Amino acid sequence: GAVVALLHEIAASDPRVTVISQENSGTPGGGRNPAIGRARGEFIFFLDSDDKLARDALQKMVQAAHEGEADVVLGKLASMDARHAPASMFKHSVEDADLIEDNVFNTLGPTKLIRRSLIESLGLRFPEDQITGEDQPFMAAVYLNARKISVLADQDYYLIRHRADGTNMTLGARGPGEHLRTAVRLSKTIEQYTEPGERRDALLRRPFAWTMKRVLDGRWLRLPREEQESLGEIFRSEIGHLYTEELRRRVPEETRWKLDLLAADNLEGLAATIEYFVENPDRQLMWREGAFQRKVPPALE
Repeated sequence: GAVVALLHEIAASDPRVTVISQENSGTPGGGRNPAIGRARGEFIFFLDSDDKLARDALQKMVQAAHEGEADVVLGKLASMDARHAPASMFKHSVEDADLIEDNVFNTLGPTKLIRRSLIESLGLRFPEDQITGEDQPFMAAVYLNARKISVLADQDYYLIRHRADGTNMTLGARGPGEHLRTAVRLSKTIEQYTEPGERRDALLRRPFAWTMKRVLDGRWLRLPREEQESLGEIFRSEIGHLYTEELRRRVPEETRWKLDLLAADNLEGLAATIEYFVENPDRQLMWREGAFQRKVPPALE
């Protein structure tokens, strides 16, 4: 179309620009991986088709990477519409950010400036069998091997938006199986690049508290029993050993109970627990100190 023609026009006048035309791969990884292989620049930046960069954003991020010798630069995200933009890591600019203290690990989207030599030294590519969540193991490996990560929060750098037609991939329906695949791959990446201990557990909170919460919500009840058994077996065999008592304490109690039942292969108890929370979103009944207790409405306390 007109866009492709324009891109070829730009490429013809600028030897730095390469246009890759291919059939729609159906997954983000299928679109990004060929470009990583062809890239020759010092840095790589992924711009999703729904989104746009603020003026001079890349120039400022590259400058920050050079001045601070950073391997990764996060530019502040903002939303062009009602879609929520990650914010906890963009309260202020940080030249040498910590993954946990500065909330960097809360944003695992790939729309960051990344030193290409880091990607190549790790042999990183995106999984091509996932529509969503494929960026999480990739970005986790980048973060955990970066010498320095910088955060730029002095202005908006990257603007995200909903697709007008409602087809934004990250907003489409994802089942428990897709979320479990993400949790497994992210957990294994964290395990690969960290030693056992407090830091690993703090990082594992992301897949176990956030992603597994989505595996074990109301959609779990709609899965055939065989699929529940299969997903439970994958959880226990692939990442069950990482669900230590220390990590368990970091997971909010509602998700913790569900994970305990999944880890124990108690599918009846798990289904009953999920059903209870679906039907009682205000959670009146709680398990405390070895007994069930009913929460008293605030007005009666």
